[in-house]
Order: sequence, then structure tokens, then C-alpha cells
Amino acid sequence: MDKLLAAEPENLGGLSLKSKLLAGEGKNLEAVYVLGDALSIYYRKYPNADPPLGLLHQRSEVLKDLAPEPVKIDGSSPSN
Repeated sequence: MDKLLAAEPENLGGLSLKSKLLAGEGKNLEAVYVLGDALSIYYRKYPNADPPLGLLHQRSEVLKDLAPEPVKIDGSSPSN
């Protein structure tokens, strides 16, 4: 993975895979940053193309894992 991205730092498939690996290691914030880089590259390279739904969905899934658990007004969490 690192060799691929060293040779081709704008490889969208490589960045997507790196993000999945990071998320699998619990490094969700790093995974979000990698996906942000991938999205920036995509929009720069393909300004008139349809949105990259796969990358957007992947980022959405990782962001869900970053979101804190909701808290009720009384301060307890819904699971209590």
C-alpha cells in the first residue's frame, strides 16, 4: 500500500484502501483525512464528473464512527 501511494500519491483506489485499513485499526480520524484527500483529488481531476458516490459513502460510514453517542437532556445516554 505504501509503495503504491509513494509511486502514485493520487491513486484513488489506493487512498480508498488505505482509509479502510486505517478505519479497521480504529484510526477513524486519519481515515477521514485520507478520504478528504481522495475527494479533493477527484474533484480537481474530474471537475465535471458525477460525485464519487463510493468515496462519499465510505467517508460517511467512517464519520458515523467518530460521532459521539447522543446524550439526553438529563445528561444520560440513550443506552442507560
